[in-house]
Formats: sequence, C-alpha cells, structure tokens
Amino acid sequence: MEGKPVFSIIIPVFNVEKYIKECLDSVINQKFNDFEVILVNDGSTDKSASICETYKLIDPRINVIQQNNRGLSDARNTGILVAKGLFLLFLDSDDYWNDNAFLGNLAKIIGSNPETDVINFGWTKYFQFKQQFVEDTRDYSILQVIVMKPSDIIPSMIENDLFIASACNKCIRKEFVMKNQLFFKKGIRSEDMEWCGNILYLMPRMTCYNSKAYIYRQQRIDSITATVDKAHVQDIITMIKNAMVLSHILSADKRKIYMSYFAVQYLTLLYNVCSKKLRADRQIYKETYDLRNILKYDLNKKVKVVRKVNAILGFRLTSMLLYYYVK
Repeated sequence: MEGKPVFSIIIPVFNVEKYIKECLDSVINQKFNDFEVILVNDGSTDKSASICETYKLIDPRINVIQQNNRGLSDARNTGILVAKGLFLLFLDSDDYWNDNAFLGNLAKIIGSNPETDVINFGWTKYFQFKQQFVEDTRDYSILQVIVMKPSDIIPSMIENDLFIASACNKCIRKEFVMKNQLFFKKGIRSEDMEWCGNILYLMPRMTCYNSKAYIYRQQRIDSITATVDKAHVQDIITMIKNAMVLSHILSADKRKIYMSYFAVQYLTLLYNVCSKKLRADRQIYKETYDLRNILKYDLNKKVKVVRKVNAILGFRLTSMLLYYYVK
C-alpha cells in the first residue's frame, strides 16, 4: 500500500474469540480497499490473539499489536499512535459492519467535503439473545448534504440527538486528533463520553452520513460495558463537574452548545438514581440532585422535555418517571 491509506480502522481486542472473525470479515470484505486495520490485542487469554495473527497472514493491510491488558482506552490510544491513515475509525471487536459499501460511501463524503474533521453516522443494535436487530431511529440525512459552519451544524446535531457519546459512530481526521491530543482517558468507564465532549469543545467542522451499517452488539454477558455501576455513574458526575468549569472560558453561545451535550449525559444520571443498584446510595442521589441546574442547557429536545417535567413535578418524581419510562 503506497502512501497513506484513507482510513485506519482501530480495533481493540480482548477475549472475543466468538466474535472477532465476523468483525474482521466485515472490514476486509469492503469494496473500498484503501485502508489499514490495526488490531490491538489487549492481553486476551482466549484464542483472540491467534485469530488476529491468522488474519494478518491472509491480508497485508492488517497490523497486529500485542500488549499486556491495559484497558480499552489504552488499546485505542496505541492504535491512534501507530495509525497511518488520514481518517480514523474505531470498531469494537464484538461489533461489525453489515454493508460492504460503508467505507466507499464514507470516502465519497470526504471527497465532497474535503475540509470536514468529523463524520457522524448511525448504527443498528443487535440483541443477540433475542436474535433481534433494532435500527437507530435518528435521521442523519438531514445534515448529510454539506459541511456547515460549526456554529450552524453543531446546534442542530445537539437538538436532534445526532452527536452522541460514542467513538464508534465517528470517522475523525487523524491530524485533528493529534493536533488536539484527543486521546482516551485511562481508568474510567465512560471514556467515550469524555472523548466526544472534548471533540465538541473544539467545535470542529462536521458532517453526517445516514448509515446504520454499524452493528452494535448488546447484552453480551462478558462485556465490561454491559452494566452501569456506581463507578460508571461517578465518572459521569465528575465529567459534568469538569465541563462546568471548562465552559466558563467559552462564549455564551459555545457554552450553551457544549453544556447541552452534557445535559444529555445528565439524563443517564437521572435514570440511574432510581435503579436497583443505586437507589439507596445517598451520595450519588445528592450529587445528581446538586447538578440539576444543567437542565437549563436544553438545546436537545429530550432535555427540554425533562426540564419542563422537573419544573412541575420536582427532582424525585422526574427521575422515577424517567427510570420507568426508559425501563
């Protein structure tokens, strides 16, 4: 492969021998072939490492990095540092793409919008125990046509819930990542949430791709992200507090955009304070209650509704309603 590939696909690997073949097949069978695959085996104890090495022998575009178990953030960061592609994509090793034109369509969007730094796209959830696929209902086509100024497109994305806390639904320019040192924070459970918040803080040029080709596997019992526990919730609380501090140096318009993103994440707290795991935790309840004023940043439609309900019913009833509605 001469020169820099268009895409570097970074796939952290940890004990996914059941899923990694489907993941890799979905990548190497793409019609568009100007890409590299970076497999970061993060200390797997099953057959994942040997499967990765076998695929490396089959396809020269595949690079395998072996490291001791250091977690998802570190594995992704390793991939970022060695990536040669102009754009980065993150694919979890138990997920896959179901469209072999996915990369080709992304390349066309980049060709039509050469100044874009971030392309956002949708996904489809796969509930494997039910053998059920549920397509994301968000309509990215409303913002797919052209790269707009950040001051125009980002508020629309927040309002319509199109900028979400996931690294895997974004294609991001490598130069933009390195220039702004956009690495994943180690030792936290909500690394995607913080990373996406850091992207938003920079107000990059973005566009969208109305694809649901990313198949996001749900309810994997052995997945470290299968449950939300106290540590996860505490991470979100800390992120919101840090965002409040950082937002003070932004203009009023940018502050509203930035904090509206974290107001969406706050809804996760409202939901979880009534969960079986956390409903008796007074500390979590108090900290969540103390952050309730973040709901005033209501560019997002869901946040706007919750803010109005909270004003009428109060914090406790609102959190209970949200819990039982989502449940």
